Amino acid sequence: MKDVKKYLKSFYDGSNLSDYSVNHYVLGVTRIVSYILDRKDMANIEDFDDEGLKKILIKVNKKPQEFIRYVLDKRPESKLNEQEHSYVLSYLDPWMSFVKHAKFFYKSDKDPIKLEWERLKNFYQEKLNEDRNKRTVPKNYTETVKEITMDRIIEIRDGLKNGSFEKLLITLYTELPPSRGGDYASVKLYRSDLSEDIIDRHENCMVISKDFTRGVVRFVDTKVIGKARDFDQVVIELPKIVLNQVYHYIDRNNTGKYLFVKPDGQQYTQKAFSNKSNRAFASVFGSKFNVNTNYFRHMYILVHKDTPLDKRVQLSKLMGHNVITSLSYQWKTDKPLVSNKLRQEIISRDYNTDFNIVWKNTIRDIIKINKKYIKDTSVIRVDV
Repeated sequence: MKDVKKYLKSFYDGSNLSDYSVNHYVLGVTRIVSYILDRKDMANIEDFDDEGLKKILIKVNKKPQEFIRYVLDKRPESKLNEQEHSYVLSYLDPWMSFVKHAKFFYKSDKDPIKLEWERLKNFYQEKLNEDRNKRTVPKNYTETVKEITMDRIIEIRDGLKNGSFEKLLITLYTELPPSRGGDYASVKLYRSDLSEDIIDRHENCMVISKDFTRGVVRFVDTKVIGKARDFDQVVIELPKIVLNQVYHYIDRNNTGKYLFVKPDGQQYTQKAFSNKSNRAFASVFGSKFNVNTNYFRHMYILVHKDTPLDKRVQLSKLMGHNVITSLSYQWKTDKPLVSNKLRQEIISRDYNTDFNIVWKNTIRDIIKINKKYIKDTSVIRVDV
C-alpha cells in the first residue's frame, strides 16, 4: 500500500466533516498507530497491504487502557506541562472519530470495547470541563487584572502620531471587535482595479474605496472553505476613524500588497506579527500592564458582559468564537475598567452578522464609488 493517509481518509467519504477535520483526524490516527508500534514515523507501514493495516487498527482498538498508556508514555518533553486529560483527548477524539466512520470495528453499539472507549472519553472530558470551570481568568493572566482602563488606552492612542504602526494597530483593536493576534498578518489590501471577482476569493483582506469613504475587512477561516460552519468568515464594515488611520498609514508606509508588511516588503507570519504587535503594545502602554491582543479581546467581552444573550451571540461571531466561550472565558472583576460613557458608546455599535450580505453589498458599493472617482493627487493610491 503506497499511501496510508489516503487509505485512512477513504473511510470519511460521504461524511459531513470538513477537509480540515478529516486531515486532522487522519494525522491523529497515523500518530497513534506509529506510537503503538513504537515507530518514529509511518514509513514502514507502507509495506502492509490494506488488510494488514486494518488488522493493526483492530488490534489497537481492542486495548483502550493500553492505548492511553502508550499515548502518555510517548508524550514529548514539550508537552509535559500540558494537563494530562487535555493531552489524552487530543488523541482520543481523532481515534474515536475514525472508528465511527470506518465501521468495521464493532458489530453492535453495545460492544463492551466500544462502551469502554466512551467511558474513557467521558472521564477525560469531565476532567477537562472541571478545569475550565475553575478558571476565572485567561491562562496567561495573573489573578488580578492590571489596572489600565479602556478610556486611558483610547486617550493614549489618540495622542500617537498618525501613520504609525502603533496607532493603526490600537485603532483596529479598539474600534472593531478585536480579532485574534495573528489575523492581521495576512490581510491583503485592495483599492484599485476592483471587480466582483473578489467576492468569490477566500482570503483575509481589506477592501477600501479610492476616496477612503467606504471599506470592509474580511477574515476567512481557510480550514473550512467549502463546508458549512458558523465561523468560516467574519466581515466588518470599517468606521470613519479606522478608514482615516488606514489612509495615514498607507500614506506614510506605502505598504503595497498587504496592509502590514515587514521592512523588506515580505508578508508577516502569524507568529512574527503577534510578536511585533506585543512589542508595540509594550512600548506604548508599558510592560507592567501586559496589554496584548488577548487583553483587548477579554476587555471587549467584559464591556458586553451585561448585554442580552442574542447580542452576545452576534458579538461572538464577530470575534470568531462561540457564545459559550464568550460567557465562560472572561475576567471576573468589579474594577471599573470602562467608564459608563464609553461602555454605552461601544455597546451601541451595531454590526450585521449576515456576513455574506455585508461582503457582497459593500464590495459592490465600493466598485460603484471607484467608477465615479476623479483622479486627485492628494489621495494616495495603492495598486495591488
